Amino acid sequence: GNCFSITNFTITNESGGDNVGFFGKVEATDSPIYIKNVTFKDFAFNINNPSNCIGVFAKTASSTSSPSENDVIFENVTVHLNKPSLITIQSADKYFYFGGLIGQCLDSKLLDCNVILSHRIDMYVNSENLKNLTFGAICGMARNSSIMACSANLIGSDIVLNTSNDTLTFGFLSIKSIFIGSIL
Repeated sequence: GNCFSITNFTITNESGGDNVGFFGKVEATDSPIYIKNVTFKDFAFNINNPSNCIGVFAKTASSTSSPSENDVIFENVTVHLNKPSLITIQSADKYFYFGGLIGQCLDSKLLDCNVILSHRIDMYVNSENLKNLTFGAICGMARNSSIMACSANLIGSDIVLNTSNDTLTFGFLSIKSIFIGSIL
């Protein structure tokens, strides 16, 4: 990152695909991946296709022989979503994960990461098979991960979540945490 800022962009999903973000899927294979000292700001989501993991980083994971929370490490990463966003999903999928930073966070460690939501987000999910939509300002879902010294701020933000049934989970840091190492 070298303290760079990535600015003025729109995350879209014109060609379809499950993992939609500035980075679709970040996966550790033989050695850990470090993402640090970078800011994403002045951007929006404009998605109108089937997708089940959405975030600046749609999904993090490990394909090492013994996955751990140290496989994908985020440190001092800031997300400032300050443009109106529209996410419309028509799909047969059962689960959907939205996170301002990471949609589905597996085998990862987050240190001193910050998400600021300061504009309207409209999310519409229509799926006959929908079991759950999880919305977290930092992570939509986290498993085998740790989140330390991170913050989520809603500043003048409206979040409108609509589903085809009442299966919705909402949280600021992370929702649907399974086997999470720690949230400090």
